[in-house]
Amino acid sequence: MQLRILQDQHAELQAACKAKDAELQELRELAGASMTLQSQDVQAAKIIELSKKNRQLTLALERERQVATKLRSEPQGQQGGAVASSGSLDPSSVEEIARSVVEQAAEAAEAANKEAAMWKERHQAQTNKMAQLEQKVFALEIESKKLTRALVREVGEDVPLAKVLEGGTSSDWKGRREVIQMLRDQVKALKAAQGLVPEGRQEAATKKVLSKISGTKTAEMERVVGELAVARAELDSLKAKYDAAVSRRKVLENEIASMKEKVAVVLDKSRNDDKLVAALRTELANIRRGAASAANKVTSRLMLAP
Repeated sequence: MQLRILQDQHAELQAACKAKDAELQELRELAGASMTLQSQDVQAAKIIELSKKNRQLTLALERERQVATKLRSEPQGQQGGAVASSGSLDPSSVEEIARSVVEQAAEAAEAANKEAAMWKERHQAQTNKMAQLEQKVFALEIESKKLTRALVREVGEDVPLAKVLEGGTSSDWKGRREVIQMLRDQVKALKAAQGLVPEGRQEAATKKVLSKISGTKTAEMERVVGELAVARAELDSLKAKYDAAVSRRKVLENEIASMKEKVAVVLDKSRNDDKLVAALRTELANIRRGAASAANKVTSRLMLAP
């Protein structure tokens, strides 16, 4: 009967060891998932969580050590003492702690995955927005070049575009309509000075057509100048947005690099936890050997008993 109890306890210890193996796997998965964490506060919380798990495992190991010490110190001549020592093993508490650690690690891993997906989605949206801005900038540059060429053809290559775009009364550049009107006034003045006959109907009709053409060209030039100014303003705005998006991407890249350094700390902590679990396994093996030895002694005494 006592041998059967020891065997059951031995099986429970094996189950607890398997649970700790599962917990170790969960810790590794948590370390892998933490690669995508971005916030320093979240990273610190994960490290604190791992520290708590380390403390729980340390307490479990200390309890097993105490059990092993009791097994070694029990008198070899008392059957009940051996059975009581073997009965002091508490694998259910170890299993409960391991189960709690696994559940906490699973919740932390799920939260880390959600946060990683969120930051990945934001990064993709930012990349798409930058691509759209680049296309708009490219299209506006092409449109600006077209409008510039049209304006050059309209005002002539010898006229600086800066003067045309300045406008107002401060610029000494005059449009085609103004030049035509000025020339008309000069012609009228010269004719009046020379006493020439006033212009005929044909000449007046011709001047009217020329005036209409001049007005159309002037209106078209003013429209082109306005469109060019609007396009340049929109181009400047898009360039500013593009520069801001590039700066934001650089900030995200720096944050990701910092996060990777912090994850390295978590991985190092995970390796320490692996060592602790290995030590716990060693202690459990010692306990198994002690339990088996006690069981053999109990069996031998039962067989020698009259």
